[in-house]
Amino acid sequence: VGWHDGRAATGKCYKVLDTPSPGAGCMGACAAVGAALACVGSEAENRLLVSLQPPTPTSCSFSDQTGCLWIGLYQSITTAGSAAHWDSWRSGCNSAFRKWAPGEPNDYVGSEDCTAVGFTGSTSWYDAPCGMMSSCACELVPSSQREEAALSPP
Repeated sequence: VGWHDGRAATGKCYKVLDTPSPGAGCMGACAAVGAALACVGSEAENRLLVSLQPPTPTSCSFSDQTGCLWIGLYQSITTAGSAAHWDSWRSGCNSAFRKWAPGEPNDYVGSEDCTAVGFTGSTSWYDAPCGMMSSCACELVPSSQREEAALSPP
């Protein structure tokens, strides 16, 4: 699957890598295609990301997390409580947008320091163990005419 052109709305392009990977694996997988784990800056961007691979109640659940989407938000200090220090993005962006599901983040199974989207088919965010195997939501901010040309249709 190719890149989704979201430049008109967000200035970015997106790609979902649907080979299940842990959070760190998604960082490497996104980097391998010249991108980073997604940094979500608005409700519209969140909806756009989820629309690229809509989660379902069975593909992103307690029994199967492969249909969940990793995004780049993570807990920078993990010893100060489950709701504290969700202030860092893997790409280094500074988005303050959050879309936590009610009761999240909660460290439900302990050491839930990464962020996934789509549990039980929702568009909300959940803290999750970084080793969970899920799909990767990658973003690319074109920084050159060459990248712009590579992303544009022929």
